[in-house]
Amino acid sequence: MSWAFRFALVCLFMAVLVITGNHGLWAGSESLPDPTEPPGGYEESVQPKYEETKPSWKVESILHSGNRRLAVINGQIIHVGQSVSGGTVTAITETGVTIQYRGKHFTVRVIPEGISTKTGSNAREESRP
Repeated sequence: MSWAFRFALVCLFMAVLVITGNHGLWAGSESLPDPTEPPGGYEESVQPKYEETKPSWKVESILHSGNRRLAVINGQIIHVGQSVSGGTVTAITETGVTIQYRGKHFTVRVIPEGISTKTGSNAREESRP
């Protein structure tokens, strides 16, 4: 087969492709399905959003004595700058503790167990042990 004949065959084939628009030359003349597509009837799965949960901090007591400040948090004696349950204590006041956790500041207040929130005739003052 000469090169001129080959060239003519290639040109003829290209002309047929252009004229037919690539349709009708192969059986089925439909585009092939994407093998990476999941089979029909399945909905796209949606992953749940990650919900960030902060640790639970319970401030049990606070001690202020001059320049000395400490708090009992989750049963541990903590000073400013120390870590507790993944957070760092940044401030201790008379009423609560400020804890930095993952770039956010949380204020945890002390609520004495002896305080009653009852109202009406059943209300009575409770003393702390």
